[in-house]
Amino acid sequence: MGKKTVERYDMNIPKDYRVARKKFRWIPLRRNRGKNAPPTKAIVAKSQRKITDYMQWVPRLMGKYLYRFPKVKIPRFEEFGEETISKKEWDIHRYLSGFNGFLENLFEFNEFSYFDELQEKLESNGASFKDLFLKDVFAYELLRINLGFKNYAGLEKMGKFTGRPPLFSITHDPSFFPTAADMSFVLKQIPAHYIFEFFQKLAKECIDCGIIVPRILIWDGQFIKSNCKNNKEKDKSTYNDPDAGYGRHIGTKKGVGYDPGILYAFCFDRWFPVYFKMFPANRSDTTAFRETTSEFLSVSNDEWLLVIADSGPYSLNNLENLQVKGIVPLIRARKSVKN
Repeated sequence: MGKKTVERYDMNIPKDYRVARKKFRWIPLRRNRGKNAPPTKAIVAKSQRKITDYMQWVPRLMGKYLYRFPKVKIPRFEEFGEETISKKEWDIHRYLSGFNGFLENLFEFNEFSYFDELQEKLESNGASFKDLFLKDVFAYELLRINLGFKNYAGLEKMGKFTGRPPLFSITHDPSFFPTAADMSFVLKQIPAHYIFEFFQKLAKECIDCGIIVPRILIWDGQFIKSNCKNNKEKDKSTYNDPDAGYGRHIGTKKGVGYDPGILYAFCFDRWFPVYFKMFPANRSDTTAFRETTSEFLSVSNDEWLLVIADSGPYSLNNLENLQVKGIVPLIRARKSVKN
C-alpha cells in the first residue's frame, strides 16, 4: 500500500514524551519514576563514622536488633472487654481508624481503687475532703485536662450547659459535678508524691504488659505555665507562685512556670513517659538532665541501653556519668564546643 513511515520519539525529551503518551496509550509503562521507582541501594560515604569510632563500646545486641521492638499483642474482646464494654464499642476501638477511645474507658479498664485507699489513709491522718470522693474529683481533673481548660472555672462553666454530669457512669455519686472550689480544695489536700507514685505504677504496668520495652530513653523538657502574673509585685522578691521561675528558650520569653525534665521510653512506633522531675522554668538543662537521669536509674530495676537528648544537657560530666552506669549517651554536641 506504499512506503512504510517510521515516527521516532526521544522519551528523554519532555515534548516527545507527552506526544508519544497521547498517541500510544496502549503501550504499557514501566513504573520506574517518582514514588513508584524501585528502591536504590544506599551508598554510604567513606567518611561515614560510627558511634564505636569515638567510644569504647561493644553492643551486646548485634546488627539492627537494638532498634527492633515487638508489636503490642492485640487484645481479644473475650479476654478483656466482655464484661466491661459492649461488643459494638469494642469494634469501634479496634477498627475505627484514628479513634483513641472514650475518657470513661480509662476508668473501665484500669483499677482506680488506689485513690479510695489513699483517701482512707489521708483521712486517718487528719485530712478532710468535705465528704467528697477523691477518685471522683480526680476523674474530673482528667476531664478538665482532656478538654484543654487551663483552670477549674472552665469546667464549672461547662457544667451549666450540660443537663447531666458527663462522668455519671464512673463516679460514686452519678449526680456529682464539682465546682471550681471543690476541685481546688480536694486536690490541694493530696501530697504530690502520691500522684507520682500512681504514675509510676502505671509505667510499671506498661512494662509488664510489653507496651513499654526498657531499652532506649529520650530526655526532654516541657514548659508548663504557672497560674500567676509574669511580674513580681512591688516589694516582693518572688513571684506569686514562689516555686516557679521565669522561663526563656533560645531567646523566646515563655513566662513564669515550670520546666520538668521528662524521660520517655522510645519503642519505635510508640513512646511513653516513664519518669519526670519538676524544676522551675529558669533551671539549667545540664543540671536538670543529670538529676532526672540519676534519680530514675537509682529506682529503675530495668536495663536501659541508650539515652538520646538534644544539645541542652550536653556536658562532659553528663556523658561520663552515663557511661559509668553502662548506658551509651547520644547527646548532640553544642556548636560552641571546640574540642
